[in-house]
Amino acid sequence: MNGVDPTGKRPLILIADDDMMIRVMAAARLEALGFSLIEAENGAEALKAISHVKPELFVLDVMMPEIDGFEVCRKLRTNPEFAHVPVLMVTGLEDADSINRAYETGATDFVTKPINWVVFGHRVRYMWRAAKIGEELRRSESLNKTLLDAMPDLMFHLKEDGAIQNLKLPRGRQGAWSPAELCGKNIDEAFGIDSGERLISKCVAKAIETREVQLCEYQVRSGRTLTSYESRIVAGENEDAIVIVRDITEKKNAEKQILHLAFHDPLTGLLNRNSLKEHLNQALAQAQRHGRCLAVILFDLDRFKRINDTFGHSTGDKLLQGVADRLLSCIRKSDVPARSGPDDLISAVGRLGGDEFLSLLPEIDSARDAGRVARRILESISRPFLIGGEEIFITPSIGISIYPHDGSDPESLLKNADAAMYHAKDQGKNNIQYYNKSLNLAASERLAMENDMRKGIERGDFAIYYQPQVDLRTGDIVGCEALLRWIHPELGHISPAQFIPLAEETGLIVPLGQWVLFEACKQAKAWHAGLPSDVRVSVNLSSYQFRQKDLLEVISEAIESSGIEPTHLELEITESAIMQDTDRAVLTLGALREMQIRIAIDDFGTGYSSLSYLKRFPLNVLKIDQSFIKDITVNSRDAAITTAIIALAGSLGLEVIAEGVETKEHMLLLREKGCDLMQGYYFSRPIPPDDFAKVLRNSNGWSCHLSTANAMRETAVFGVASQIPRRAR
Repeated sequence: MNGVDPTGKRPLILIADDDMMIRVMAAARLEALGFSLIEAENGAEALKAISHVKPELFVLDVMMPEIDGFEVCRKLRTNPEFAHVPVLMVTGLEDADSINRAYETGATDFVTKPINWVVFGHRVRYMWRAAKIGEELRRSESLNKTLLDAMPDLMFHLKEDGAIQNLKLPRGRQGAWSPAELCGKNIDEAFGIDSGERLISKCVAKAIETREVQLCEYQVRSGRTLTSYESRIVAGENEDAIVIVRDITEKKNAEKQILHLAFHDPLTGLLNRNSLKEHLNQALAQAQRHGRCLAVILFDLDRFKRINDTFGHSTGDKLLQGVADRLLSCIRKSDVPARSGPDDLISAVGRLGGDEFLSLLPEIDSARDAGRVARRILESISRPFLIGGEEIFITPSIGISIYPHDGSDPESLLKNADAAMYHAKDQGKNNIQYYNKSLNLAASERLAMENDMRKGIERGDFAIYYQPQVDLRTGDIVGCEALLRWIHPELGHISPAQFIPLAEETGLIVPLGQWVLFEACKQAKAWHAGLPSDVRVSVNLSSYQFRQKDLLEVISEAIESSGIEPTHLELEITESAIMQDTDRAVLTLGALREMQIRIAIDDFGTGYSSLSYLKRFPLNVLKIDQSFIKDITVNSRDAAITTAIIALAGSLGLEVIAEGVETKEHMLLLREKGCDLMQGYYFSRPIPPDDFAKVLRNSNGWSCHLSTANAMRETAVFGVASQIPRRAR
């Protein structure tokens, strides 16, 4: 019961003495205390023994033949393995020189002969315990030093008067600061903070007073460079403090980028749809207060699809950017009456999506003011654009609605401006039309398509194609997105961009979406049963579906009737859908999470993009919109935004999928940035379920290295896609 090690392990002691009786007495005493012993008759034997065993304590006689105890101790201390192992010297010499020499060679303690064995045992046990404590302290200090060295922060001790001392520079950033510049200086002075504000010093004083951690953020300008910092201040034991300074410039820039995305179109920099609606609401309220008119000018580009098909999407995007620039130049401050007051409004210009743009003119005097601006837009955009050495001609069809004559709410004004725009197209395009109540042609056309859609649902004209989602680390197909396709018996494939908005407008999106959900779950279950694969299927939920009261019941029924595991189902929801009623969205998403269904935010960055909802809602995945991916290898802004979104998702524990990956360069850059999954034509276009099964079967799970992804793409995916008739792609 005298063991010194609570783990039950008997610590090993080496005793070296040429007196056998002392070795026997020492062994008996130490074994009774819970130690194990090995013996050596002299210093040479002791040094030879440590090449085979690792004693945790040494007892050395000072006077031994061949190599004495002093020399053994000196050699032990030069060996890193035994630099801190305790050494007890046994000597019959009680002179001060011998004692001093023992300590100088590295001895921990000494005992004199004749030996008091009770004292000897206690001294050995104390030395061993002290050594273990010292070992733990060294290990802890080493760990702390490693952690401190790894921190990307500046750290220092701050005196009560605010003077900096004990500086620890951030790893890899030694060039940013130097001890000579900081040590001894007042903290506010060292960081260029206005001495009148004394921002950090005030936080230090508060930390010392309250004994609570204080945080403060500030910016420091050096030449043309503005750097953002965050200081975390912790009170010390006395009237001092520890300050940790972190460079948060990249974080702040990322937050600004994402905040910008919440209100602006990423391609053109104009206001996005949500921002335009907010501006329209404010403008209507002000126009009502002042009893004035308001104009909505809506236009899109005639035959824009032909530009994309002829010159490619990259040229189409540059054309949209050029249109945005000209649109801004067409809107002048003189188009709005001069006002004074806190609620002044100016013209709002934005992109609703695709090639559709909107200009809002608040508080105009008459419809003529709107017509004057519309003519400037028409003339400006009709001039040729020079893009990539090519002259490209495009014309706008412009529709105008006026408050209060054409509507008293945002929806009516936008709808009527849209009707006027379609009337302009019917009148030969490249012209301006005001709304009037006789404009019903566009409505009639939409009604005809609605009827065709209803018949198509009954006839079974709709199909589901699947586009693989690929793990960027392993190359495995881990999932797929279910995409609705309308194959009209006469018109062939109708673009989702045409029928999805109409389906949402008419409410048909709910039965269509429900059909997609049930079919996709059944299809995934069939793949799981027939193939060595457990891919998950991702289904889009429209905002209309998301607002359905029986949504959870419908999803539960789809899971139960198909037999699919809930973890193999992922639901894609747009930002706008969950932001319409955030309280209800929290409850719905929470219920889906409890069902173990994955939740993805679709087209992240193109809608509201609020940091608050990312924190509040139980999400699993962010899908980076393809508009950011298209030019990611050539556009530093797109690359920066994509990097920021990936970093943001990583810090929140969210998975990231990049949409629209079309080239190997896209794939390599995304993998380098830490993106998890990708989806796009580089691996496969959306394909029918049977062809998707062939891809899964032929690719053997795609468990190959991404370095061979190009060859894999050509053989495993496009080999399948090439068998699909062109009309069905």
